[in-house]
Amino acid sequence: MYLKISRNAKGRASLSICEKYRDPITRKPKDRIIRSLGFADTYDHLYDDPIAHFRDVVKQMNEEQKHVSSLSVLIDMDEALVPDSSDLKNVGYGFIKRIYKALEIDKFWKGVAKKENTNIDLEKIFSLLVFMRIIRPGSKKDTYEHRDMLFESFDDIKLDDVYRALDYYTKYDAEFQVWLYDHSAPLYKRNIRTTYFDCTNYYYDISKPDIDELDEDGNILKKRYRKYGPEKNHRKDPIIEMGLLRSPYLMDCFLAMNPKK
Repeated sequence: MYLKISRNAKGRASLSICEKYRDPITRKPKDRIIRSLGFADTYDHLYDDPIAHFRDVVKQMNEEQKHVSSLSVLIDMDEALVPDSSDLKNVGYGFIKRIYKALEIDKFWKGVAKKENTNIDLEKIFSLLVFMRIIRPGSKKDTYEHRDMLFESFDDIKLDDVYRALDYYTKYDAEFQVWLYDHSAPLYKRNIRTTYFDCTNYYYDISKPDIDELDEDGNILKKRYRKYGPEKNHRKDPIIEMGLLRSPYLMDCFLAMNPKK
């Protein structure tokens, strides 16, 4: 694959990711567009050098394709299966991982781990939670216990680390959503002239609402979320409100959790 740069009469550079192939009928080499990126100057607010950025993207795509195409597997036809072992692996999440990589989610969480100086593999745990949430939704513990169903190995992850990682995901939630919004812009069609906002309430079967932690002057040190508030089913339980902002193309733009007051 390569980055094709075409310029119009005004000199604006149009970018597209292309690959060469051989026509099955004429047997002549041709080019085809893998992804149309639009004009380079529309990415100036995202990257210092859009052309250099997308050349790096193409380079990474070629490296990934080379790795996949050169993969070989050796099978011992005389080897017996081990009782109670899990030999059925899911490889269908491969297209999900490609989107994951295109959005550079791995770079974000690796950067957070380096910034926080933690030995918890935030990126690997996050990828496990994402893949399993899509192909087999369950609790964090259930996800961990069924991690061996994925083709890749996640055996070096500990359940305690999964729970500890959640604190970092909460801490960097807003920054991560901005990262997703910015990195999805060049990849997917978006129209935010009209947006839709929806609210959902989660209620908890607890006897008392959470109380914010305050300092001596009444300033909030730590905000708690499960509070009493209006609810369409008139429940008396403390609840949390989730707000979701979406575009007409059903692309999630922003997600927020708020105390219900």
